[in-house]
Amino acid sequence: MYHIGICDDEPVFIKHLEKMVREILTAAGISHRISTFTSILELESFLADSRPSIDLLLLDILMEGKSGMDFAREQSRSDKGLPFLFITSTMDFVLEGYHVDSLAYLVKPVKREDLKRALLKAWKNHQKQTILLPCNGQTVSLPLNDLLYIEVNDKLISIHMTDGTIHQAAIPLKSILEMLPSEQFIRCHKSYVVSLPEICSIWRYSIELKNHEQIPVSKSCYTPVQEALMQWAEMM
Repeated sequence: MYHIGICDDEPVFIKHLEKMVREILTAAGISHRISTFTSILELESFLADSRPSIDLLLLDILMEGKSGMDFAREQSRSDKGLPFLFITSTMDFVLEGYHVDSLAYLVKPVKREDLKRALLKAWKNHQKQTILLPCNGQTVSLPLNDLLYIEVNDKLISIHMTDGTIHQAAIPLKSILEMLPSEQFIRCHKSYVVSLPEICSIWRYSIELKNHEQIPVSKSCYTPVQEALMQWAEMM
């Protein structure tokens, strides 16, 4: 499910923007949910407690307290920065908006076609960071960065997410491996595939994940996993 965040200190505008976003995504057939925030402080508190996070943030610039631009600068310096686009009442920050990697810079009052174009472009980028799988009778979009590990049990695939959710799919593990970026995921056992960024430590027969869960690593996979983990660390 595509998670949209809206951060603006004008409740009336939030309500209007939320309605437009919902109509646009519904018409495009994109399953979604929307969270709203009236300050950067409220937004940061939510992000600190929530995983998986927001997939796209619609961000005002001029707000009381910490500004949207201050938040955007922090995101642009982060390796796991949150994708965002500006929706603001001024053109004063348009140049800096692109310097901090804003996906778009829209000026209030927002035109529906401009918002639609920005949302669908962001969704297209988001799809490149997800895999689509038939799980529990429906097709679900799973963010790669929230995928912890995959386990095979009696020909049933269990996809374990970082928030504790488990999705199940009756498809071959080989098919999922072909969908996953090889630089981020590796097979560590005949029945397990693990996300390299989620590994905390590795021993001869076991991998400890950041959530303290342990999964097996086979003798034949031990060295390849170690090497892949070091390559991942060098990329970060």
